[in-house]
Amino acid sequence: MGSNVCLSELAVWMVVILHSLGSGLAGGRSITREQYLQMKAHRKSLINRPAIKSIKATNGDIFDCVDIYKQPALDHTRLKNHTIQMKPSTYLLEGIMKNNNETSPAFKVPKIGLKNGGCPLGTVPIRRVQIKDTQMMGFPPKFGKKDDDLPHHYAAMAMKETQASYGTSALVNIWKPKVQHNVQFTLAQIWVTAGPPGESNYVEVGWHVYPYLNDDYESRLFVLWTADDYKNYCYNFQCQGYVQVSKNLSPGMAFEDVSVYGGAQYANYLSIVKDMESGNWLLLWGLANELIGYWPKDLFNHLAEKADDLQWGGETYGPIPVPEMGSAHFPEEGYGKACFMAHIRIVDQFKALRGIDPTETHSKNDVPACYKSIVSLTPELGANLFFGGPGGNCVPQS
Repeated sequence: MGSNVCLSELAVWMVVILHSLGSGLAGGRSITREQYLQMKAHRKSLINRPAIKSIKATNGDIFDCVDIYKQPALDHTRLKNHTIQMKPSTYLLEGIMKNNNETSPAFKVPKIGLKNGGCPLGTVPIRRVQIKDTQMMGFPPKFGKKDDDLPHHYAAMAMKETQASYGTSALVNIWKPKVQHNVQFTLAQIWVTAGPPGESNYVEVGWHVYPYLNDDYESRLFVLWTADDYKNYCYNFQCQGYVQVSKNLSPGMAFEDVSVYGGAQYANYLSIVKDMESGNWLLLWGLANELIGYWPKDLFNHLAEKADDLQWGGETYGPIPVPEMGSAHFPEEGYGKACFMAHIRIVDQFKALRGIDPTETHSKNDVPACYKSIVSLTPELGANLFFGGPGGNCVPQS
């Protein structure tokens, strides 16, 4: 055939082409043999690193335990001499994010993470990806591209005034809303951002249902960052930059438990906070503030020093009818029936962790017939946001 591609490899290549043409999971794009080989090299060099051990999760995912100093992040040109930060050097959240059992509604912490202690000491878990996953990322040097002709919708809140801040924390409710099309996603997340339009830096953390990226309809922990206002952006380990530290909890993992309408509610604390000594943006999990990983300050220009905006809430993407958000019910239904973020706190311009006042915020609801958000302050939930809705055929507000 005039090439060095073996028969088995060619067969895989043909499957990828047929899959992209047939299922829509890869966005309906066909690929050439050259693009296939490029993706194969990209996958090998960027993501699927030599594993010291591989662990199969309950849902069938395979996580490779990679030497912590051989993870993809450290191939970034700005991180060649980076020393990994193994624990926070500041504890702004310690002793403050305490759940008051006398007043807070009961919630359960969802199961997530590898069993039996996770990966061996000195290694970190990275979800193994396939050729089609690499196609979803876009071809090098691009990554994480989406079709901007399709609509994004929000039910969220943001601070009214631009001001220096150093992070945020919230108790995040976990659900598994439905999507109608493979390229749609639905999510709940925290945004930390800085910089003017066109060159903004963002760090985003939360959970999403995104079959185009994950090849399933599970609710999964995810992270995302961009240094150029989404001209290029990156989920999880798709590109160099995000540094993984935890040996048992990693972006891309599926939640084993999700909330039930009128029943058990699953939630846990997620925090993005700037370490005041290293300058890195830390991803913390739970009341114990477990360090999952972080974004080195060297990745950013505007976020290198501080954030100037914080946001919380839900987002959907994809063709009409648009997917469900949160519990698929409107926020007016309240606790146990609508998705929430509670005990929302910020690290303010004085580098002090404090609760927010709803009067400091404004709502972002572009299609209230499909999704809404409501901000309030209560003894049980502190500063809180209820958000979401059923989706459907939405028309943005004029």
